[in-house]
Amino acid sequence: MNLCIFTVFSLFLVYGIKPILSSHRQSFLRFFKTKILTCNCSFSELTSHTTKEISSASCPVFCRVSLNPKTKKWIGCATRADSVAQCVARVAINELNKLPDAMSEDMYWTLSQLVNRRANLKTHHIRLKNQLHEQVCVAYPSYKQFFQDIGRPTALYFWEHYPSPRLLRGKTVEELAEELIPVSHNQFSTRKCQIILDAVKADGDATRDYQPERDEITRGLVKDVRHYVEQLEAVDKSIADFLPRFECPLNTIPGVSDTTVAKLLSEIGDIRRFPNADKVANYAGIAPVNFSSVGKGDDKHSKQGNRRLQGTIYFLAIQMIQLSSKGLPRNPAFYAYYQRQLARGKTKPQALILISRRLISIIYGMLKNKTEYVMPKVQDNWG
Repeated sequence: MNLCIFTVFSLFLVYGIKPILSSHRQSFLRFFKTKILTCNCSFSELTSHTTKEISSASCPVFCRVSLNPKTKKWIGCATRADSVAQCVARVAINELNKLPDAMSEDMYWTLSQLVNRRANLKTHHIRLKNQLHEQVCVAYPSYKQFFQDIGRPTALYFWEHYPSPRLLRGKTVEELAEELIPVSHNQFSTRKCQIILDAVKADGDATRDYQPERDEITRGLVKDVRHYVEQLEAVDKSIADFLPRFECPLNTIPGVSDTTVAKLLSEIGDIRRFPNADKVANYAGIAPVNFSSVGKGDDKHSKQGNRRLQGTIYFLAIQMIQLSSKGLPRNPAFYAYYQRQLARGKTKPQALILISRRLISIIYGMLKNKTEYVMPKVQDNWG
């Protein structure tokens, strides 16, 4: 039990929770001072060496630990992790004030907080738009004929001023156009206003009991949606302003936005911690796994790894093979590779896994060498 507590405490300390330790200093000290701690490692020694290097350094605990070549077990201590935990506990007692705030000043941690903030805002924004849809579809059953996106600025203006058709009574096409055209920055037209009035007339009387109270609910939801839109815009601006610190060239890949770059960097972190692209693929769980004893089975996604990074890469793979409205591929090289895999008998999900793996190699090389993406020349016929 003590070993488990020591090990968990080691992980917490190494990953930087000084604020938590500081606030509970006395309770931690009372606990660890009851233990027999024979290690004299300093924090600098503990963090500047790998576990293997510490064993040959000045730590007497590790000096007493050796590996039995026959049993493959550690002699002299319960486990190697146990001795590491004792080192960390010694540092916590004697050098707590010297511990740095590991995460608060870290660029990748800060970026991950921005990304998480954006994801939370997006979740609430979608939830509120769904609630607004529930209200609007009762008052305007045919609203999709004139507003495809319920959360656009012009649509929000309309729901705020006309939450139910009763407020449109006596409104002419010209009067409605005079209101909506400036709000839409001249994107709305008189013809569109005529469509609104015709659809409302075709729906008939959609007034419900307690309609004024229903209208207030709609107006309140409009305000909430606008608030979250403003918050999302502010976070997007913060991400865009923060990204240049990384000198990251990933946004030179066609279809990769600042948001996608931020997601990739926040999950991958410092690329120098990965010796090669295979390690990144394993970390993301993107390396194709063949479920067959003779290698003839299906290539599938691994169920392990960083799910957020895996999802971002997979979404990016889908974008790479998308076609424009003119039928041209966004990335001809990846589209050609995708078609070749389908011709070889791969399913679409399997081909996307292989594209994801190629993207990992490209992303790794770009981050490692600080190089921009160069679109390969492809001679294939896309017709």
